[in-house]
Amino acid sequence: CRCKTEAKLPLCSFFGHEVANSEIHHEGAIGLATQCVRIGIMQGLESHQDHVHKSEDQGQDRHQEDNSSNWLVRLIHEEGHVPHSFHKQWQSGFLAAGRNKNDFRQVITRRTNWSSFWYVSAAMTSTFDFAGKIAVVAGGTGGLGSALRNELAARGSTVTTISRGNVSDSSHITADLRDPQAARSSLEEVVHRHGSLDIVINAIGVVAFGPVQSISTDTIEELFLTNTFSHIFLMQAAIEHVAKGSVLVGISGVIAEQNLPNMSVYGASKAAVRSFNEGFAREARRSGVRVIDARPPHTETGLASRAIEGTAPNFPTGLDPVNVARRIIDAVANGETDLPTAAFTA
Repeated sequence: CRCKTEAKLPLCSFFGHEVANSEIHHEGAIGLATQCVRIGIMQGLESHQDHVHKSEDQGQDRHQEDNSSNWLVRLIHEEGHVPHSFHKQWQSGFLAAGRNKNDFRQVITRRTNWSSFWYVSAAMTSTFDFAGKIAVVAGGTGGLGSALRNELAARGSTVTTISRGNVSDSSHITADLRDPQAARSSLEEVVHRHGSLDIVINAIGVVAFGPVQSISTDTIEELFLTNTFSHIFLMQAAIEHVAKGSVLVGISGVIAEQNLPNMSVYGASKAAVRSFNEGFAREARRSGVRVIDARPPHTETGLASRAIEGTAPNFPTGLDPVNVARRIIDAVANGETDLPTAAFTA
């Protein structure tokens, strides 16, 4: 088998399934590679009776019996991906399901790229059909939001945009989502118009630059109201209207993975979004609703030039918003549940 991860390890041989003449790299980790993992896990778990947990508190391994042979499948379903706790416990490791029906082992290898397995495990659901779906893009008139709107429309969805600005477009709703009632009434209006709601993407955001001691209280409040609170309010409203199979997307960005000097308050507001999405995803999953946290690298949306305070540093050229939007919508299509910075390419 030639399915490979970024670390050039044979995915299919790890999971006990052979696929001829296929090669999929870690950026997508879908299609045939996903099927390899799915089949391999099921093969390896048919008679699995035992697995190992590493106790971080005690600093030693402990064995725990689990009579259900589908514990890993349940885990991925409940978590949406291999949880961060496994990353910490096993560092760079894969779960490998052997071809032998009497054997299932956790194989640890320092050469393996965890993010590759993250993408694969996150992609283990059916393809999303956009035709006739009702979508909302908050911030849909901005650089990234408009690209998301166009991509969704191109795939057959009916898209409503929401922003504070007045736009002469019947598919636009003018609302200030910093107000929780505005978030609720906006989505109620969408459902009233179209009868349902299937996709909600939040692309709203503001940025500020400067050292902590110079950032004004008003700016701090605005960063968290717009970036964090409005996202939570929108998701609170959305979960009341979406049905099983729907998808909700929050865009926390690369800053949520690694904060930077002179962007610390902005970074904190986006890291809060990522943290919220992580917990919210587990809650929403119980209703069959998927939540994606997207963390694209710096993107040429013009946001940095519209800072509410301070002056942007000289960033290197960012990604094209069209490509970023396409990657996010691909994640919706492919059943992914997390979209880290490494998942985006120029």
